Amino acid sequence: MLLAGLAAIVVDSVVFLTLAGIPLAAALPGQLLGKCWVVLAGSVASLGLRRITPASVAPREAAA
Repeated sequence: MLLAGLAAIVVDSVVFLTLAGIPLAAALPGQLLGKCWVVLAGSVASLGLRRITPASVAPREAAA
């Protein structure tokens, strides 16, 4: 999950900056750093939620 997110960051940033006409050397390092922090924070939050929530939830039985 984390590695896929990091790979997508690079591809997304290069494509976006190229299409926007922004020089890669000027904007790519900062954009990658910012996006890496967001992916890292999301991964930590996801891991935390997986630890505190049940893996599966049994369906409720219908009231008679």
